[in-house]
Amino acid sequence: MSAVWILNLPSSFEPSLSLRYRDYMNEVSHFLHLGDDYSVLIAADLARVDMQVQSGVRRVYAAHDWSFLEPSTTLTTVASTGDYDAPDEFGGTIYGNMTFAADSGAYHVIVLIGEGQIIKNRQNSTSAGRPRFCAVRHKSSTGSSGQRFEILLDPIPDAVYTLTYVYPALKNKLTTNNPYPLGGMAHSETVLQACLAAAEAGEDDEIGLHEGLYRAALERSREHDNDIRTPATLGFNRDGSNGLHRPVRNQLARHNGVLSSA
Repeated sequence: MSAVWILNLPSSFEPSLSLRYRDYMNEVSHFLHLGDDYSVLIAADLARVDMQVQSGVRRVYAAHDWSFLEPSTTLTTVASTGDYDAPDEFGGTIYGNMTFAADSGAYHVIVLIGEGQIIKNRQNSTSAGRPRFCAVRHKSSTGSSGQRFEILLDPIPDAVYTLTYVYPALKNKLTTNNPYPLGGMAHSETVLQACLAAAEAGEDDEIGLHEGLYRAALERSREHDNDIRTPATLGFNRDGSNGLHRPVRNQLARHNGVLSSA
């Protein structure tokens, strides 16, 4: 009988091979010949190191349509209200369509269409009902803060519904309070090399060793993320051609001219 190992890990467990803000700052500080402990740097050098770390993180986030930058969230409607603020980190669109909660009794999706079509529909009918369409538009802004988005529903909801959707997320910079870049340990080396490549280009004004290491690590990260996105199966194979759902029969095989059960 094989042994079963049970790991009692805390709910907030982070793999020890994961790199955090402190690690990236120390590595860039070392690269810039400022020492191995960023916490003792003077303000000007600290800002210099932090700028290269944030540049590297931004570069990784922008290099691919990462699955970890596509969170799912819910929107709870209010009767007779058709427009809703999107999350602050909302990246400007909805991937796919919105869906109703499983226990809502609704079996259709809410299709993403253009804002103009929503406005036209509302002009043609003001009747409330179960939403069938949604759109995204910018909210007005004076520039005193980042511009936000809102989600429009049509028809305007006639009741409370819980809707689920997936969106591209805009993330905050790394800090001591938010030390881990998204993606987890699998992408730690990619982020590190991106930070060092940023320092290399920013300080030496040239593309060097770390740019090549970054590109190689980025390719591995992309492959890993694509593997996560690719489903193991596309669903039930009704014709049975994959052999997984064929009935078991007593098949005969011929060996040395003699038939025997396979």
